[in-house]
Amino acid sequence: MDPLRVTDLNAFYGKAHVLHGVTFSAAEGAVVGILGRNGAGKTTLLKAIIGLVDASSGRIELDGTDLRPMPAERRVRNGIVLVPEGRRLFAGLTVRENLAIGAYARTDRAAIPGDMERVLGMVPTARQTMLFSA
Repeated sequence: MDPLRVTDLNAFYGKAHVLHGVTFSAAEGAVVGILGRNGAGKTTLLKAIIGLVDASSGRIELDGTDLRPMPAERRVRNGIVLVPEGRRLFAGLTVRENLAIGAYARTDRAAIPGDMERVLGMVPTARQTMLFSA
């Protein structure tokens, strides 16, 4: 079974039907691309998965558990997050500071420093202290 499954998902903005029966799954470790023209519903789909847009019908499952009844903050604690790109939300922060913000909901506090060092090991040293700029 795939960890993330979206089945027949529908969502509206007011009376506008934006998502029409979207179905896909993502296997653990997989990279999944969502393609479409501007206004096709890509961002709405992601916001529905993380709980910022109410899905009117369908299922959003993580490891077999339906996420639709969960509030967004509980979804974050279950590992469902959206990292906005190109919006300069945290442009004044270093890579390390951005990682620290991303760990705020973790309950395994003792594991955070090791995980942070592991992730920083993936970033070239010269860029670890650079500011994000998008």
